[in-house]
Order: sequence, then C-alpha cells, then structure tokens
Amino acid sequence: MTTRLLSLFFLVTLLLMGCADGNAPSSGARSTENSFPPPSDEPFETPDNSTGQPNPGTNEVVVSVQATEGLLASWHRSLFKALTPASTYAFNGLERVRVRNLSVHQVTSSFGITSSSSVRLNYSTRENNDGTYSILFDDAVSIPARIDVVIRAQLENGTLLWAPLISNRKTIKVNIVSTYLIEQLFRAVQNQGMTLSGLTPCGREFGCENQHEARLLLWSGVTQNAQNFDILIPEQLSALEARTFLANISSFQTFVEAGIASVLDKGFIQAISAPLEFTDLLETKTTPFNSVFFSLGLGQREPEQPDGGSVLFNRTSTPATNRLADGSTEYIYPNLDETGIKTTITTRSVFGDLPYIRLSLGQPDSGSFITNENTTDEINSFASAPSNSYINTKGFLNLTETPYQTITGKGSDSVRGWLTNPLFTSLYGDIERSYLMSAPASTGRIYDLTELGNKDYQRNRIVENTSEFNYILHLEAGSEPVDIITATNGKTFGVVALEQKLDADSDTPLSFSVELSRWQINRGSIFSGPVDLSDTGFYQKLEISRNRQQIAQPLAISPPGVFDLQLESAASTVYDSGLKALVDKHLGRVQLLDSGTEYATGAANPQGQKMAFVSSTAKSQGLILATETEHSIGSLANVEYQIQGHTLGIHAESSELTTYNGSSISIDENSVATLHLQSASASQNTITMEATGLRKNRPTASPPTGMVIVEEGLLQIDFGNIDGQPFSVKGFISKNSETLQLLARHGNRIGLLLGMRNLSLPRS
Repeated sequence: MTTRLLSLFFLVTLLLMGCADGNAPSSGARSTENSFPPPSDEPFETPDNSTGQPNPGTNEVVVSVQATEGLLASWHRSLFKALTPASTYAFNGLERVRVRNLSVHQVTSSFGITSSSSVRLNYSTRENNDGTYSILFDDAVSIPARIDVVIRAQLENGTLLWAPLISNRKTIKVNIVSTYLIEQLFRAVQNQGMTLSGLTPCGREFGCENQHEARLLLWSGVTQNAQNFDILIPEQLSALEARTFLANISSFQTFVEAGIASVLDKGFIQAISAPLEFTDLLETKTTPFNSVFFSLGLGQREPEQPDGGSVLFNRTSTPATNRLADGSTEYIYPNLDETGIKTTITTRSVFGDLPYIRLSLGQPDSGSFITNENTTDEINSFASAPSNSYINTKGFLNLTETPYQTITGKGSDSVRGWLTNPLFTSLYGDIERSYLMSAPASTGRIYDLTELGNKDYQRNRIVENTSEFNYILHLEAGSEPVDIITATNGKTFGVVALEQKLDADSDTPLSFSVELSRWQINRGSIFSGPVDLSDTGFYQKLEISRNRQQIAQPLAISPPGVFDLQLESAASTVYDSGLKALVDKHLGRVQLLDSGTEYATGAANPQGQKMAFVSSTAKSQGLILATETEHSIGSLANVEYQIQGHTLGIHAESSELTTYNGSSISIDENSVATLHLQSASASQNTITMEATGLRKNRPTASPPTGMVIVEEGLLQIDFGNIDGQPFSVKGFISKNSETLQLLARHGNRIGLLLGMRNLSLPRS
C-alpha cells in the first residue's frame, strides 16, 4: 500500500470519529456495537482487532475465515463457474475455521492469477491464538492498495474463499459473503467491458485518472457493510446453494448491485489525487443540515409463529431531549452534517441523527387491530455511523450505511431491540447543495430482549420483520440566523402532501392520501389550494382506504383542501461556545400553524426554495414537500431524471408498498418521455394476514413512453397501461429543473416520486 493511501484511510477514519463525537445520536439505547448479538455468532463478537496480541502492527492484516458445515463438506472447486446472479450485525450460521493455506494474489476479473512489476507481494502468515490469522507484510508501505489484489483462503477440503485486501485496521472476514461480493464485482466489470487495471493506480504518483483511491474507499464501505446483514445462512448449504440463497435475498442483492455500481461509476468530482499539504487539513468544511424524515412500513408480526399476522406502520422525525450526566438538558433536532475532508483527494463524510416517533397498526388476524403494539412513548432513532463517499459527476452522493441498533423499553417487561439492515442511500441536491434528498428502502427486525446487565442484552424472539419505505430531506441550516419569512415572501410553491391514518378504533382503520396543491406566500401567510377553478383538473387529492371488514374502498378523487396557514420560523436551542450557555437561534427550522395551533414542523433551505414538513397526531402521520416552481420552463428536452420514491396500493385482497428506486425518466427533443421502470414490493394478504418482505418485481417487457406536458412549472406524463393498469405522474419542476416532485398513480397505487436530474459535473 502506498503511504499516501494508507494515510488517507487513517485520516478519514480519525476525522469521522471526530465528527461522531460531537454529534451523538439521540437514543440513549443507541449502540455502535452489537448490543443484542445472535446466539450463534461468537466469532463476530470478539473485538475487530482481537488477534491474540494487544495491537496489530501497521504491516499486519488480520483475517477471520468463516464457513458453514455445508461449505466445509462440499465445494468441489466449482466456486468460479458461471452463476445466475440474481442480513445484522453479522451473518450468522458461519463459524471460524482453520485453513490449509492463506495467500494474497493479484488477479484478473476471471480470477486468473497474474502479476505486474508495480505489485510486490512479500509477506508471511501466522495463526493467532484466537483462531484468526495474520498476514505480515515487510512493512506498511508494501501492503497493496488495489481492487485487483485479494486474499485467498483454502480450506482443509480444498474449498476456496476470497476477500478484498482492505487494510483499515479491522479484521477482514473471509467467507461466502466476501467471496460473493468479489464475484459480483468482477462480473460487473466484465459486463461493462471494463478491466480491473482500469480501476487501479495509473502508474503516476499523483493525478491518477482512474481515481483508484476513491474507488477503493467506496469498495471498502460496500464490503464492510455487506457483512452486517441480519441473515442466517443455513448450515447445510453448499457453496452453489449459498450463492443462490444470497442472490434471492432482495434487500441484500439490491445493496450489492447498487454498491458495486457506485464503485464502477464513470467518475467523481474532487477525487483526482494531488500532493497533500498540512494546510489542506485546515480547510475541512462542515455544512449543517436540518432533516425531515417520513417512512411507510409493512411487516410480518411474530414471524416465528405460524399465524402471527402482519403490521402496518409509519414514522416521522421529531425533536428530542436528552438528560446529561450533570443534570443538564441536551436538545436534539433531526440533522445531518456533511464534511468535506481534504487530504490527497476530497472525501465527503456525512453523519447525523434522525429521532423519530412510530405509529403502528398490528393485525393478528383479519378481524383484530392493535395500536402501537411494540412502541412505547420513547423516541427512537434512525441514524448510522459516519459514512464517507464522493459526489459523482451526475450529482449524486452514494453511501453504504449500517444504521445503529437501538433499544427501547429498558427496565420494563417489554424490552425491544431495533435493527435495520445495511442500506444504500443516494443523496441528491441542487448545485449549491442547499438541500439534499433521498428515498431509500430498507429492511429490519424488532427483537424481544432480556437485559443481562453491563449493557448486554439477549435475543429471545423476533417480534417483527419489517420493510421500510423512507423519504429523507436535508435542508441547509447555516450557522447564522436565517430569515425564512423574507426568503419565501411573494413566492409560489407546488406542494405534495402524504398522509397515512392508522386507527384501530375507526370504521376505516387504514387510509392513505396524496394531495397536489399550490401555496402562495405573503409575509408568512399561506393560501393553500388551486388558484382558480380551472386548476382543479391538475390539483387533486387521491385517497385509498380499507374498512374493518377488510374491504378495499374505491379510490376517491376530490379537489385539494383550501385553507390558510401561517409559516413561522422555529427556534433551535443550541450551545453558544462564546456565551457558554444554551441559546435560541433561528437556523432554518420552520413550523406551520393553523389558527395558532401547530399543524406541522420541518425545515427550509436558506434561499426559501425548498421546504419539507412532517405532521403527527395519535392517529395519523404525514409528509409535506413544497418546492418553488419555475414558471419560465417551456420544455425539458434531452434530459434524464433518476427516480426515487414509493407508492402504497390497497387491493381487494392485499395491501402493497412498492419502491421505484433505480427507475429513470428520459425525455427527448420531441417531448417524448421513456420510463425505465424498476420496482420492488412488500405485501400483506388481508385474508391470511401473511406479510411478505421486499421482493423485486419483474421488469416491463418494453419501456413505456408518454408525451410530456410542461406548463408554468407543472409536469404531467401519462405512460399508458403497465401490467394492465394505467401509470401516470404529475407534479412540480423545481427552479433550474434540477428536481421533480411527482404524484404517481398506478391503478390503485398512489404515492410520491422524486426526480433527480443527471448532471454533467467536471471531475477536477
């Protein structure tokens, strides 16, 4: 490994740790470690650097080789034949095993062993007292930092396992998961007509056009986070069966595919290496954002029981407080910090907290309804460890993240452990990066726990398997007071509002609505509704629902609500280092008032172009997204928008949540739009109350097309029938046509889709 890249790994790690220390997530139960590990994953619960010696040397790579009984019994050297491509604080079902041989190789994308004059592989190996192995290079500088240099472990029966050689002071797990990841990466390289040498150093000390340092750091994030899925690999599976098993887990496969695509991207801005100067480290810049979070969810209730039922839920961000050890109060607001860390290249580090409240409707059978079965009054948190990445030339910051585990109900008879599997988040913002937006889908589990003392917990059973369909908006906060009232004065906003009601006592326990409306703002006074009667064909409220007898009600279409609201700036209580006291500052948080009563809370960017709010009551929660519309846009020719977002469908015998992440809309010079559709769904059978997890849907036979209608910042496209149901979108175009916010309707499915325009940013 070059000294430059070794330093980059350590510098980024240290700076990320610094960011984390100053911005801890809200939940008192949050843990950066596996607080409730699976019973069988003892190998994963030893500290990452446990090698039988206090501290591994800088020239040392520690390896843990893991396998199932099936892998040990039958592999027959068939690992690298052609595959059919298709979760966690640790894959469990794998055990640490001894190896016949441990080696490091430079390889081609077909796993042929090769060599080059620029790669020196001078090392020895050692078996450690705890069952791990150490690879000892001549010195730290000689550890190769290349995607084409990998670790190979040969088991006693001849089985071959592979893993990336990523020297970042953590134990490298060599198992079927790491092998599968390398296999998938190499296949993608071949399918795109690339070579591994095109992802490796260029041979010059600096200015490498291959941007190998950025790619290797991204690859490190993918490989480490992928090992954190909460998935049990059945011990009897052979290698071929284990690979098929992994490929058929939709959330895992989607994570792998998206992560690899980010590594193989055509390029990243500010990620061509240059000599590092000490003054560069002083240029580290952090941009704070206020965050708004809304999520729809569907889960399998008591999945280890034959007839456990299902659950619907939603989540919204909320401010929180935390009592500190000295008795003072800490005020925590949904937030994100984006830090540009300038070393030999500029790395983007993101870290924040999303405290939230959850509303759920459990259904053990078709006639029973339970409100908030596994939810106490405690505020939970959807936050991840710091993640680092790079903005690609299309304008996206792609991140692989493992959310923290959280524990609620401590000290009670209902201790719950909340685990979210790793997810891939694609953040997009305007050119000025005054706002960022994403809509990732995720999966997870809720465990019933027993407290063991010393902050340790034991898993008893799974109480929910969950699929989560999230919207996350980050709006620049700034460090100085922001006058949102002046920034929004005289502007017109296009508004999409989502609301889901979950009411166990109602004749209609489930309802969901999406509404398009227009806001006109005058000194904080908001008039909401169509401008005149001619607008009612475009501005609409769509609502779907199901009654207590599980009968789906027809989709209802009505005009949007007409009402007056008041926009006000909301103070944030923050620590002033100069005054050494807590003070109230207006830093971009806002609220909506209805006749003086709080209606919704959220945030706005400093320019007053984008606002997002969440509403929350005991029976319903929702999201409001408002964007200043650009009236001068006459057409959208030769542009492409990446699509993120979700719909909820209520059908005769099922309810279904669908994510459209990975889809795109391209528009040609003749205003013909082509929809490249990708989707995955989770569903609830309303007769048996069985819930299925996130699964990919089959692609459409041919991409549907439709004419684009653009008028005064409004967009409407009808794509005709897809799978026998009409598919249409309509909504709003932001200023500079950078983003779209669209009401989507596909038959009886309705929801919000976000369009993010592919940019062409320079790499330097």
